[in-house]
Amino acid sequence: ALDDAGENGVVTLDGGTSYAGCKGEDGTLTPEYMVNRNKVVTAEDCPPASDFVTRQSDDALPASNAVSGAFCGTGHDAVDSCIIKYHKYSGLPIWGSDMPPVASLVPSPDGDWVMAVGFYYPTWGHFDSVVLPDYNGIEGAYNAKLDTDTGRGEYAMHSGGVGKDRPYDAVGSPEGDIYIVGYTQSAVINWGGALMTKITEEGEDQNDDAGTAFQMGKVSSSTSEYQFFAVKLSTSEDAVMPWCMESCSLQENVANPIIKGDTCLIDNVCYDSGATAELFGRPCLVCNPGLTQTEWSFGPTVGVQDCFIGNICREDGEFLTYRESRRVTHTSLCQLCDPLESSTEWSVGSDYLLVEGEFPPNDCANVTDPPEDSPIDPVVEVSPTDPTVTSPDPPMTSNNTVSEEDSSLSGAAIIGIAIGAVVGCGLIIMALKIR
Repeated sequence: ALDDAGENGVVTLDGGTSYAGCKGEDGTLTPEYMVNRNKVVTAEDCPPASDFVTRQSDDALPASNAVSGAFCGTGHDAVDSCIIKYHKYSGLPIWGSDMPPVASLVPSPDGDWVMAVGFYYPTWGHFDSVVLPDYNGIEGAYNAKLDTDTGRGEYAMHSGGVGKDRPYDAVGSPEGDIYIVGYTQSAVINWGGALMTKITEEGEDQNDDAGTAFQMGKVSSSTSEYQFFAVKLSTSEDAVMPWCMESCSLQENVANPIIKGDTCLIDNVCYDSGATAELFGRPCLVCNPGLTQTEWSFGPTVGVQDCFIGNICREDGEFLTYRESRRVTHTSLCQLCDPLESSTEWSVGSDYLLVEGEFPPNDCANVTDPPEDSPIDPVVEVSPTDPTVTSPDPPMTSNNTVSEEDSSLSGAAIIGIAIGAVVGCGLIIMALKIR
């Protein structure tokens, strides 16, 4: 797998070392991958009256002239890596397959397929027309089976829970099964089929088994520390049809399942009517066969006491947060979940205006604050000796004079105001630094 290949657009794989070949009397070069694909081509493989051209020769065929038709970056724009198959002897690229981040590749014992194991971020779970679910805005794990002849995917499975789940490596068995190791912060993990595991940390109260957490008024939680996992995924056994599916047929190479009543088949997992997505950190979503049997639906709390914003369930009064770095997270002063105003968008609190294009903590402007660009009268310094400037008339008083005492007081008041303004600005600056 090649990291970042095709991340910013389509990239041809015809690049790198030139190709050797056989050069005929007329000067035509037959590249090595057309001479013999079953071995490394040498001079002995060239026909009579032709010369062998090495890869280092100036007459070798540039890789850019191969026109193999293999590319990366032709899939969804959220891909991060590309799995590439090269010819064993010549190095000619055969195909490229765009993928989310890849941790390991495991070829099958017979060489007919290869299993890619990795992780994906919320918007990166794209495998051609298959889109994997967003695990609570964090990341989930996947394993995808590719045909080695064409590079096309046969299936993709997802695993994960409410926390971060990341495979680090995978190996295969002689039977074709896959063993994956990695780390997780999910207390409960669904491994894409019938297997579900729970991690219980010592000294922690984690009464949140899948299926009981929502009933107990709890949400499946993250572990306090990173935990190691090892899992075996069987590929050697025959596939079993999900229990909620009556039958399945293909229409234009796309699965068309017939799902039993009062059930849902979401992301290839069966759920009874009323089941929630709390395992994935979304207790406000439910299986509602009356609306759809293949997608999560809004539960009765959405629009009443919950919002569903950014693909995450938010409680009434919860404020928007912005993670600037691993250590710094800012909380908005004005953007919050107000389900009665909007159940799918952040609402703006009273006394605030939203600053477009800004992130917390700079996203809110208090309507009582003066605008920053309000006009200020410029201060003009006047020289007493400047003949072109005439002094304005003195202020009118009862006797048209100002006593020395009054002048002193006025000067002290002005100085006091100036000092107060400086101190006030200092406090504001300190407050900004503290925030």
